[in-house]
Amino acid sequence: MNMHVYILPTLRKLAASLLLLAFTAGIALAAAGKVQFTIGDVKIQDGKQAVRIPKKGDEINAGDTLITGGNGSLQGTLADGGLLAVRPNTQMRIDDYAYSGKADDKNNKSVFSLAKGTFRSITGAIGQNNKEGYRVNTPGATMGIRGTDHEPAVVLPLPPGQLPQTPLQAAPPGTYDRVNSGQTFIQNPDGLVTIGPNEVGFAPVGGGAPAILPNVPSFYSSAPKPGAAKK
Repeated sequence: MNMHVYILPTLRKLAASLLLLAFTAGIALAAAGKVQFTIGDVKIQDGKQAVRIPKKGDEINAGDTLITGGNGSLQGTLADGGLLAVRPNTQMRIDDYAYSGKADDKNNKSVFSLAKGTFRSITGAIGQNNKEGYRVNTPGATMGIRGTDHEPAVVLPLPPGQLPQTPLQAAPPGTYDRVNSGQTFIQNPDGLVTIGPNEVGFAPVGGGAPAILPNVPSFYSSAPKPGAAKK
């Protein structure tokens, strides 16, 4: 009996399986984005709690928490062409990110958690083509989009006796979202509000239906806009 008849097909199948495994691993390990620039106090903590100081060109990965101090900010580009601008005194996490390179892939997703502070997100292919795959979770609410440029913010209650040091800290505690273009929504157990261009939605800490604010909070006026690399 010629054993080559059986061995060769088996080897071919094994080689094909290894190639598929390598390809799948490459997708899983693909970076969510890259750092364009940082200013001041900026750190990234990965899923294993290891902390690094990011610099231009460094990868941003799913599981990373982006942490900025009082003088810190970070701007990064995402794999789908989106832009992320993290402002001072912010802590946000990239919970899940997948982009296959195909804009219409329904498995593409971009999920963030904002613990405190504020950032600006200009969505790329995921936000434009798979809106259900884009979410921003906060301690009291969830945000979704309709393809947009928006600025989520979370204001935490100050400890007793502590005075606000910034316009953001002086705002009522809760979840905010300002829409520059497109449309978003804020949802919590008490309801949902849809936010259009030049509007700000707000969901208070402790419960209550989200609503559109009559005026843009002052902390948005002082927020820097995304720009060219500074560092």
